[in-house]
Amino acid sequence: METIDRKRAEDLLERYFEAQTTLQEEQLLREYFSGANVAPEHAVYTQMFCAFAEEREMLNMTARNFSAEDKFTINSNSKKFHFRWMSIAVAAALAIFAFLMMPERGDSLKLIIDGVNVKNRELALSKADIHMEQLNSMLGRFRDGSTKQIDNMNKMGDALSSFKSFNKILTQTTVSDRLE
Repeated sequence: METIDRKRAEDLLERYFEAQTTLQEEQLLREYFSGANVAPEHAVYTQMFCAFAEEREMLNMTARNFSAEDKFTINSNSKKFHFRWMSIAVAAALAIFAFLMMPERGDSLKLIIDGVNVKNRELALSKADIHMEQLNSMLGRFRDGSTKQIDNMNKMGDALSSFKSFNKILTQTTVSDRLE
């Protein structure tokens, strides 16, 4: 440890406050002010250089306390936190999207003619019945074709026949509603 005299300390202080000292010279100043032989005119700077040393010690201690495991744990927890909030946000967005895109639960029978929503239930059912009859007549034309086409058309006819029975049920409920 190199000791410095009063003149050298004054010169180093001047250079220190002008930001022209090297790291070694700053270390010399710290050692000078932490020692017992500080000149009385330099005593006002003792607290400043001792505070720097104390702060450096505290920073070194806290840096030693945080090991690589602690940093990994902090990083892992923050990733879990972000993932948790991100998954909640995605679930909320899906719920809102499903709610907005869900069809109305009221009357499921709708007819649109030339872009106008027709609310007359009987008209909608009669139009659907006409189109079902046209489809059945088209299916009848294919009976002379190959058996594969006939089988496929029969499957489609069976699937559509349930709609015709549904049409009868709707017509019956409409007539019974009028009677009441």
